[in-house]
Amino acid sequence: LTQELHSLSGDKEGANVGLMILHIFLLLSLKSNPTDILEKVKALDRYKRRYLNQSSNTRTELFITILRHYSFSAADMQKTSTKMKELLMQLTPESDHTTTSTEDYELIPFDIIWKRLMKYYGVEI
Repeated sequence: LTQELHSLSGDKEGANVGLMILHIFLLLSLKSNPTDILEKVKALDRYKRRYLNQSSNTRTELFITILRHYSFSAADMQKTSTKMKELLMQLTPESDHTTTSTEDYELIPFDIIWKRLMKYYGVEI
């Protein structure tokens, strides 16, 4: 699966971002080497800066910020969850200041997958 995800990385129209996020989640769920995960987060951030329109991809921008903070927190899920609570609220539909609609890149809405990942890691959110 990892090799197939890599083969799709030639897309520069923006649809690749969902696959890149999926790849990061796969690595996180397998509790892979943090260095491998951090490299993928950096690659996603570079891709975002080069190919995504920030004003039309608000949810994706917010979510990539959360993933970047994970890398700044030395791959500590608890620190990331605590510090990114406000951004996560912006992704959550119940929030007053939410970005309500999902984007085409979201295979599963980002707020749902993040909550499931935190539950998997045993982190209270």
